[in-house]
Amino acid sequence: MKLSLIFLAVLSLIVFSNMTIAQISLVDLDCSSIEGFPVLTKAPEGVKGVEQYGSVKISNGAKFQMELNSVYDFSIAAAKKEIEANDINKLKKYIIDEPNGIIYQTEVMGQIQYHFIYFLIGEEESFYFQNVKGPTYDLESINVMYEAAKTSKIK
Repeated sequence: MKLSLIFLAVLSLIVFSNMTIAQISLVDLDCSSIEGFPVLTKAPEGVKGVEQYGSVKISNGAKFQMELNSVYDFSIAAAKKEIEANDINKLKKYIIDEPNGIIYQTEVMGQIQYHFIYFLIGEEESFYFQNVKGPTYDLESINVMYEAAKTSKIK
């Protein structure tokens, strides 16, 4: 009996560790409990939005780590200009280039990285999502975060 339980536990760990971010289901997340962020978005089940340095960090501590910020001047052009001027994390290409958001590939010290920015524009207030800086994400993880950001609505 013990051997069966150990086998099942090991098998579960193997299956979970091989699970990709795309296989993790996203559920509704209401960020409005954090003052100044009346936003509904999507995140992995169990994830909460946490206020951190004036923004909302939405993270499962692994491949889903995005940040929600207030924005006062919407400009995808300004965001692109800043990305293109970065001499350390050099832009390689834009993977998705839409009016309210981009996914882009960069290279830093020979390592390829992926990032996203998505602007959520309201009548009276606007916000933007981006991946949390620091960790390195694969394209699949960035796509999931970008699509979650695109589902967002201002309450």
